[in-house]
Amino acid sequence: MEILIADSRQLPLEAIYKPILCSLPEEDILRSERYVRQEDRIRCAVGAFIVRYEAERVLHTKEFHIERTEFGKPYIKEYPEMHFSLSHSGNMIVYVQASKSVGIDVEEIKNIEIPDYTHCLNENEKRHIKNSQDPIKDFYRIWTVREAFAKKEGLGLPMYESETVMTDIDNGTILFRNEQSSIKTFEIANHILSVSISGKMPELQLKFIDKINSELQLIFR
Repeated sequence: MEILIADSRQLPLEAIYKPILCSLPEEDILRSERYVRQEDRIRCAVGAFIVRYEAERVLHTKEFHIERTEFGKPYIKEYPEMHFSLSHSGNMIVYVQASKSVGIDVEEIKNIEIPDYTHCLNENEKRHIKNSQDPIKDFYRIWTVREAFAKKEGLGLPMYESETVMTDIDNGTILFRNEQSSIKTFEIANHILSVSISGKMPELQLKFIDKINSELQLIFR
């Protein structure tokens, strides 16, 4: 399973922003324009472009519609068997697709005050961070795992308030509603990335996008 990664420090995203925006349907343009900061608008638009580019490549058609569930999980109406997930934060845009339910999340590591966020964590997560040699990084590992799994399930973060989710980050597993999922976490250039998938985790390959050329094609390293 491939994880596509675009790093804005390596890609001139601002230079290709307008051509990419012109290639997107109105709903994607409007979604990107909801962001206040220009860099967030750019990352949102480029992320939407990557989703559609990869869907067209895999499905061999442009005739599809991306819709969202009541909790905001995107899916392709005509091809529900194709699962995908997208996230962006800091300098990173990450994308994954699979033949079964999958979720991905990336967060830029920042110097945060962990006590400001402990109300969001359960007792096991608090204990894990308290005993950690690097509590900030471990907080981001826990948080991105939460986000990735919530995206996979399509239920959003409020699920953690009403459901029992048994997470074992060290062993890479999550038990939820008597079904087991897998998780994997990476640290890449001051960002933490986590991916979650139903069942056993397949072999993962990180693919970095080297550039997006004038014909709007993804070129990989």
